[in-house]
Amino acid sequence: MFDANPQTFVPIFYHLNGGALQPWCYTRANFFALEYTPYLWLDGSYDAGFTYNSWVNDLAIQEVVSTDVTIDINAFRGGADLDVRATVCVEPGGVGKDLRIYVVQVLDHYGSATSWYYRNAFRQVATVDVNVAAGACVDIQKSMILKDVDMLQLQDVGVVVWAQEPLATAPADTYQTAYVFDPAGISVDGFENGDVSGWD
Repeated sequence: MFDANPQTFVPIFYHLNGGALQPWCYTRANFFALEYTPYLWLDGSYDAGFTYNSWVNDLAIQEVVSTDVTIDINAFRGGADLDVRATVCVEPGGVGKDLRIYVVQVLDHYGSATSWYYRNAFRQVATVDVNVAAGACVDIQKSMILKDVDMLQLQDVGVVVWAQEPLATAPADTYQTAYVFDPAGISVDGFENGDVSGWD
């Protein structure tokens, strides 16, 4: 599904056991009150269930939902140091919002695994809460340290940034997402411009 929809869909896989497990995976599972796996939530607020066909159908529904939030992202790496910078904006004519910005490092694939559920495996997170007025922007900068597993797969390192309602539990609408892959000096804009007319 990721390969088929690279402009509108960026999954993050949270593993609750095995080598890809990170403690925050349980935090995220609790956020969604997860009872079993595999399971997919779209945009943080749309329960897409656990079958591939339901995921495809629900993605088609979500793709036409408009947003007034934009994100531009840049990521730079020097050794194990990863510097992520994002600019989060609400378009003129939009509605100002309180947002929780998630900056997440992923690994695609994790280790030597080739199964689809090891795509974009969660590795670490930084968050910040901001208020963004209509027609305004907020700059975010977060620093991370890559772990040994990541350093062995630098070509597979990615960063995902998203802006979500700052709630304690889901559903919590995700207004916008941006993604950069292999951030070794690569600068890439968000994959969707957030035009209020809908998804590009």
